Formats: sequence, structure tokens, C-alpha cells
Amino acid sequence: MGNRITDNSKERSLPIVLMIDKGLAADRHALAEWLSNSRFSSCDALDIFEAIGEMADFTVRKCPDVIVLDCDPCRENIDLVQSVFESEVIRLSKKGDLSAVVERLDTLIPATVTTH
Repeated sequence: MGNRITDNSKERSLPIVLMIDKGLAADRHALAEWLSNSRFSSCDALDIFEAIGEMADFTVRKCPDVIVLDCDPCRENIDLVQSVFESEVIRLSKKGDLSAVVERLDTLIPATVTTH
């Protein structure tokens, strides 16, 4: 599977799927750096099957808060991803959208909420 979970937070039952266009290399690097320093646990998925595997992996104690799914392109795959996952799906498909993604994650996973 993709990268193992970077654990920066408490346990969460349903991860948020964050789709990012493969063509946004600079934003992808910035996102990875931000996630590694954030309070969120995260992992990468190279495709939808790997993302499903991360959600369904019963061998790990904790599910990540965020699963970063590299897509090519997000606009064409958003409906498929939303139909597969019961959790929230966020799309990063334009250069400079990272701040909006950060705000959305903070809204969906408030810092004061403890989940099990």
C-alpha cells in the first residue's frame, strides 16, 4: 500500500479522501509538507483501490484522518470517488487551492473533537 500513516492526531472513524490532480507537483509537495506538520494523521494512495484498502485495513489500530489520492484529472474522477466512499471527499485541482483545503479540513475535523 502507499505510505504508512503519519500519525499527528487522535483516532477518527472515517477518513476524509483528499483528491489531488497529479499535475500539481508544487501543490502536492506543499500539501505533503503541511500534512506532516499538521495535527492530522494521513497516508497516500496511488489509486482508488489503495484508498479503499487504507479505509478497510483492520490490521492497523487507527485509520488516518486524511487519505491523499492522486488522480488524473480530479474533475473526471470526482463522481466515481464520491460514489465509492461514504466519507467526505475534497478535491484539490487548481493551483493555489491549498488554503481552501486546509480551511475545509479544520472545519470537518475540529481540533477540540476527540473521536473513537
